[in-house]
Amino acid sequence: MKDASTSPFITTAFLENKERLKCLAVRRMQPQLANILSVDDILQEVFIAAQRRRFFFESRADVPVYFKFRLILLQVIAESERRHLGAQKRDVGKELRIDGATPDEFSAHIETLAVDAPSPATQLADDERRALLRHVIGELAPNDRKILTLRHFDGLSNQECASVLSIDPKAASIRYARALVRLRERLADYSEFKA
Repeated sequence: MKDASTSPFITTAFLENKERLKCLAVRRMQPQLANILSVDDILQEVFIAAQRRRFFFESRADVPVYFKFRLILLQVIAESERRHLGAQKRDVGKELRIDGATPDEFSAHIETLAVDAPSPATQLADDERRALLRHVIGELAPNDRKILTLRHFDGLSNQECASVLSIDPKAASIRYARALVRLRERLADYSEFKA
């Protein structure tokens, strides 16, 4: 069994990549999960899991450390969603985060939300557009979906996408441009996406 103490290498690497991981977590967490777990909770789980998987960080030196943390982060989010959103014991959609606010302070939060909240019709239209976009992206070729996911949802640079896909950066750039063209062509068939 390996030493239970923390690895200085993993600790340093985690601190160097923490902000990028935080941004990725914000983009990837479902709103219902964000109501019960903070991004910091998720990052703490990532750090603990990384410390347990030292062999993973020591192997494949050609894979950037960020990608190793990214993989663990996505696994932690998926596991948290299964654990918290898949449970039948309570309805996460009805939970509110009050953070110790007094009733008067909570009333102020409600007023702010009421002013900023979209109308039901706007919310429904937004939900329909998102569902349609998911459907159209789901119909794209796997290579197109992968490059669009890496660039837009994971926020990776062209160079990082090339590294993940094990292709030349120029090829990654071309693949991304072509995927965008194909996505725009498919979206042009729907009035919801016409300018």
